Amino acid sequence: MRAEIISVGDELLRGYTVNTNTAYLAKNLADLGYDVNFQTVVGDCEKDIFDAIRIAVTRSHVIVFTGGLGPTEDDMTKEVVAKALGLKLVYDQPTAEKLEKQLAQRGIEPTGAPMKQAYVIDGCMVLRNDNGTAPGILLQKGNQVIVLLPGPPRELEPMFQNGVKPFLMSFSDVCCESATIRVVGLGEPTVEQSLGELLYGVNPHAALYVNTGEVLVRVFARGTDQEEARRLCREHVEKIKAVLGSYVYGEGDRDLAETVVELLKEKKLHLATAESCTGGLVAAKVTAVAGSSAVFDYGVACYADWVKKHALSVGSSVVKKYTTVSSPCAGEMAKGALSAGKADIAVGITGIAGPGSGDYGDGHFPVGLVFIGVADKKKVVVKKFTFGDL
Repeated sequence: MRAEIISVGDELLRGYTVNTNTAYLAKNLADLGYDVNFQTVVGDCEKDIFDAIRIAVTRSHVIVFTGGLGPTEDDMTKEVVAKALGLKLVYDQPTAEKLEKQLAQRGIEPTGAPMKQAYVIDGCMVLRNDNGTAPGILLQKGNQVIVLLPGPPRELEPMFQNGVKPFLMSFSDVCCESATIRVVGLGEPTVEQSLGELLYGVNPHAALYVNTGEVLVRVFARGTDQEEARRLCREHVEKIKAVLGSYVYGEGDRDLAETVVELLKEKKLHLATAESCTGGLVAAKVTAVAGSSAVFDYGVACYADWVKKHALSVGSSVVKKYTTVSSPCAGEMAKGALSAGKADIAVGITGIAGPGSGDYGDGHFPVGLVFIGVADKKKVVVKKFTFGDL
């Protein structure tokens, strides 16, 4: 079934507000089995909203509006949608009573513009808003559903999950299952070539998405019931994992940093980092994960050579012979962090991040040349990478 999303708001058109609602809704609709074929953004203009709904009803089974349900004059989504559909607005008493209590708590007189939000489209299902004042609206006309949601994500997301999603699950004529396979160490072209016919099928369907430093393989399957959809999805996931092997580091929403922290916790290990060209980015990724303090104690950003020497005990002879942009230096940095941080595993990173020509000291290095060393209490492993202009 075809779905589309129409976002309303001048702030979206002008770039003052990032439209995160569209990404959230598109993902959730896709997970429910709906094909999101159109996404539209219109300003707070009656004609533009009117034209958007009149076009949408000719091509989509599910139409989701966001924004324009508030109390101000430029909040006109439900009024225009009702007009375009030839329906009228009616006063919803339960909504009005809830509004009166909310406004009284804020010391606002429950009259005039604020109470405009108590009007809903005749014949609709009113969607309760537990995080704001404007209710949502769900309207079914034959094989078509039109949903109006408030703009703030903290209001929209729970309203969709609690009110819209259960309805759309029963409205769809198929059951769906999806999975995300997370791949690191291979580029998108290599993953595509490796998977071949496992990608871009009809059912199951698999497609590639690129994140910074990783590739996601999104698998989607439809079935006559949930069990069939789950089986088809799982079988396809296992085929893909068999091809990609150890390059698959996980499934689902847990990213690489979260996976690393969880593995460290499981093995009761502590990590330390020493970063030159990345300036603490690895440590920042790790410490952004909740609970990382259980496994991360020490991180140093060591741009200057003297910091590498004094904080990490990188020998002057290593720097003199190989420079700090070298495999030996990365190894020494990892060993130094391991010792200074009293860790079980340590990472040392040095290289040329750019921008610029890559000149460093008396040498010239390609921008993007990076050496990454990993040390534990038994050995040190260093690998060379050329990432391009970082």
